[in-house]
Amino acid sequence: MNFYINDIVRLKSFFGTTTKDDDIQDNEDYWKLIGLSGKIINVRENPHSAFPDKGLQVLVHFFKDLDNYNLICHNSEKNSLWIFETDLDLDQ
Repeated sequence: MNFYINDIVRLKSFFGTTTKDDDIQDNEDYWKLIGLSGKIINVRENPHSAFPDKGLQVLVHFFKDLDNYNLICHNSEKNSLWIFETDLDLDQ
């Protein structure tokens, strides 16, 4: 599915799964966000070089404050993460 800027989406999985591995640190447990919604604010035009088979990513600005989840977030836009399109559903 192709997503576009301003689409409202819901995280249905992270990195293709709905559960994390046992060795994932708490500050990298992005699976906590499954079920949250947000708005797409940017779209990558090329696949991530480390994960070319995962498809394209979109920058999702979540409607919740991600600081409350104690996750590592390196994006300049607060409460946003680059997410693979395959981990998202439209949220209407």
